[in-house]
Amino acid sequence: MLDLQSNEHTEKKDYSKRIAVLLNANARSVDEKIRKKAQEFIKKEDLFFSHSIEEAEQFAKEIVRRGYEKVFTGGGDGTITHALNAIRARAKELNLPTPQFGVLKLGTGNALARFLETRKASKDLKRLSKGEVQSVTPLYFVKTNDEQLAEQNKAPFMSLGYDGIVLNAYDDLRTISKNNIWDRIYASPLGYLFAFFYALPKLMAKRPNVQVKTLGTAYKIPSPYRGELEEIAAGTVIYEGPAKWIALGSIPFYGFGFKIFPFANKKDGFVQLRCINTPLRKILPRAMTGIRKGTYRPASTPDFLIEHIEVVSEKPLAFQTGGDAAGHRERIEFSSTKTPMEMVKL
Repeated sequence: MLDLQSNEHTEKKDYSKRIAVLLNANARSVDEKIRKKAQEFIKKEDLFFSHSIEEAEQFAKEIVRRGYEKVFTGGGDGTITHALNAIRARAKELNLPTPQFGVLKLGTGNALARFLETRKASKDLKRLSKGEVQSVTPLYFVKTNDEQLAEQNKAPFMSLGYDGIVLNAYDDLRTISKNNIWDRIYASPLGYLFAFFYALPKLMAKRPNVQVKTLGTAYKIPSPYRGELEEIAAGTVIYEGPAKWIALGSIPFYGFGFKIFPFANKKDGFVQLRCINTPLRKILPRAMTGIRKGTYRPASTPDFLIEHIEVVSEKPLAFQTGGDAAGHRERIEFSSTKTPMEMVKL
């Protein structure tokens, strides 16, 4: 494990063909078994256990400075997204190449891990030690202009509405239960179920009016989709009316295997947008069938591929990025990143 204060002897080593592993030491999924497996299969100087956001930032900078070809991290989609953004930012800051990025399946939702077809973390750590990388795939991310997020402004998916409400409620429950008997329960996957019921009054509330306008080229995805797209010019209002969920994704999956964005990879440099005004009571019965398979497309749910859009709501909507709550927004812009990130499949 890295000690930044006592690692001067590694300064002149060539790390360009090596793989770094960055893990959050405080994550429940990074238990003693995973720690031992990581220490068994990964060289000590290539293994980074962070105990705080500040330490993770330091490690990201060190990984980029050393010039690792690939870096793997594990945890939930939020943890992974934070690490990825930190590494990209440090590469830009130091004017150095961004490493290829891989994921270990150690989270709850595991959307990115599912997209990259990762397996059990302990087995993938063993494969990493043998250099068994199958392929590298380019992936564009959803980006926002939101200044509150600073460099954490890119994620595989973002949304306003339904899941933002639940994730904000989840954060509230974690805060309320801190240091008491409920903390362990809310920190588990069951916590999201409790958050759903806690947030139910807000989820069932009246839908606000929302306007979505293109600031770049967009395409409407016809239903049924037969391979053709309808081009839309910049400056066009593509959605206006009540909406409870404005969701964008650069990968097909959301957490828990739900295929929310079945068209996310149809066009390079574009991400999928869904504008949902369907009441929750009509969505939930289909959650385990059509939504999970990516076949649920009601007439009231327009689908688009977008380059850059502006969303304006008549009242603040709950916002989430990469599976982490991010407060509320009335106006926000979303776009696709201009260049893709090279993601590693094992």
